[in-house]
Amino acid sequence: VVICRQVDALAQDPDQPHDERLQLFSKAGFQLAAGIHFNIRGYKGMVIYYANPYADKQKLLDIRNERFMCSQADLIGAIFAVAQPTQDIIMMKKQIRSNNWRKLKLRIIATIRFGGSLLLSSKTGKLSGSSSRPSLEGKRSASDIVLEKAARCWKRFKDEVHDKRELVRHEYKIWSHKCKGGNVKPAPPMSFQQVLWTFAGVAIAHCVVSRLHELIKDESKGQYTLVLAPIGSITALQYSLTAAP
Repeated sequence: VVICRQVDALAQDPDQPHDERLQLFSKAGFQLAAGIHFNIRGYKGMVIYYANPYADKQKLLDIRNERFMCSQADLIGAIFAVAQPTQDIIMMKKQIRSNNWRKLKLRIIATIRFGGSLLLSSKTGKLSGSSSRPSLEGKRSASDIVLEKAARCWKRFKDEVHDKRELVRHEYKIWSHKCKGGNVKPAPPMSFQQVLWTFAGVAIAHCVVSRLHELIKDESKGQYTLVLAPIGSITALQYSLTAAP
């Protein structure tokens, strides 16, 4: 059962600790609040829904609306619950990749250090003609096995590098093709009169907006201001519309 609480009563309750966010919600006009618990495979939490004072309580507490809010709470909880397993999978893949590189490095080092000495000892034994050393003919030595494994690892590594390089090359071709556009001619350049008209319109508009910004800031003692970031592009587009299709 979903129970709605009065936000003002909670914000003004002297027995409750002061919560700045709750005070801001109360001032913003959210008068009703309802908390719904979720438990997704041990990941527990609460989703809080806020409503304005003009909301109809009968519609809010309708059984269909309650089921919808509970389902949405489970969905939000599932999104948060899958975050940690996703990070674990990413770390596992990084660890597997690191272990594979370490194994390849150890195999190459073993081939260089032990494989060469085994081959050298077998060659010296054949050249000296010593009968006390067993012959390695017809048998695969340890160095041959290590060299074969190292060769397979190196071939697999080259194949992966080749696939990655081809993928990057394909993506670059697609990106470069998109940058060329649709082979449409650019819009005609602006005349000198249009440039002057654009400059005058943008300058006057910016002066008016800047003065209005300072006036609002002074009257509200710095509490309210205008967002001036997108004003430049908006005014420039307003006065400099080209003949582009």
